[in-house]
Amino acid sequence: MDESNGTLTNNYGETESINPSTYSINSDGKDPSSWSDVFLEIQTIYENYNLVTTNHLDEFLAFSEDYIEDQTAHYACAISALYACAAYYGALNFADVSGDYLGLWEATGTSVSSTSNGITYGITDVYNVGPGFVSFCADKGVTVSQNTVDNPNYRFFTNCIDGGNMAVVHCGIINEDDNIRSGHSMAVQGYATIQSKSSGNQLHTLMVFDGWNEYVRYLNLDFGNWTDLRGTTFNG
Repeated sequence: MDESNGTLTNNYGETESINPSTYSINSDGKDPSSWSDVFLEIQTIYENYNLVTTNHLDEFLAFSEDYIEDQTAHYACAISALYACAAYYGALNFADVSGDYLGLWEATGTSVSSTSNGITYGITDVYNVGPGFVSFCADKGVTVSQNTVDNPNYRFFTNCIDGGNMAVVHCGIINEDDNIRSGHSMAVQGYATIQSKSSGNQLHTLMVFDGWNEYVRYLNLDFGNWTDLRGTTFNG
């Protein structure tokens, strides 16, 4: 990413619910949304924003939903996020994708939410994500610590990236299709503060593997209609 002229020239590089049973959701005043609403399209950023500050890991790690389903016959967003994290920390055996994916599934206590066309879909409690990953890595001889917080601010993620580590963002919206909460977890591998060319207002974005695609997405952390927001950072 070229920062010299304050512009983005970056070549770096459907959803299931997070288990809400361990916390309450207050959706009062939250407008129904779709997951596409929480991302800024790269063309929009190029055309309408200048770059203020950014940092990201040296390599962008992503594994498409199609690839994961083909290799494992399973899919859960939190597990795909952790699979990318495990790749970064050197805790994967790439010759055994299914074994490691299902190992993360078991370590986090992910439960089956549905099955469709031969694919088993899972639901993961947010508060099991960090400890489960630490346990999985320990079994691989890799030492990693974690910190999971409610309502993380931007600095929570930027400090993690600046320290050369990965994070997972957990977020919820009121889905416009059925008007109930839908949650998603994504691996955070960078950040970018951008400024509108027209208004001068700044936005804080996270550069994420969205769990579905193999390219970087820009998640608008300032999105106004989260029902809940949580973060897990790793240190290893």
